Amino acid sequence: MLNKIEKILIDCAKKKKTITYGELVKQINQISDKKIPSGRLMGIVLSKYLHKLCESYVKDGKAMIGSLVVSKKSGIPSEGFFKFAQKLYNIEFKNDEEKLKFWQNELKRIFKEFED
Repeated sequence: MLNKIEKILIDCAKKKKTITYGELVKQINQISDKKIPSGRLMGIVLSKYLHKLCESYVKDGKAMIGSLVVSKKSGIPSEGFFKFAQKLYNIEFKNDEEKLKFWQNELKRIFKEFED
């Protein structure tokens, strides 16, 4: 499952596009035998996979590939993304502006990583 999620996200990165949580789940469920449930469980299951991916990317000195996944409503990642980022990077966001700046920098790094 992790490889399938990574493949979808790498494809987004190459196109310099984000993807919503819902669209990511839809694409995963189309190509995977193991389905991600909808509703409240979706966030729990998906975040587990995204955290593993982000952790491995950061460990390799890369940006959090999960920064490509955004809320349909807000257009930015969920609060869980930012909490996990603080833990991964051992940083603290003092306000929403700092969160936004961090996320935009992660996006730039991911897009650059996957440029052709």
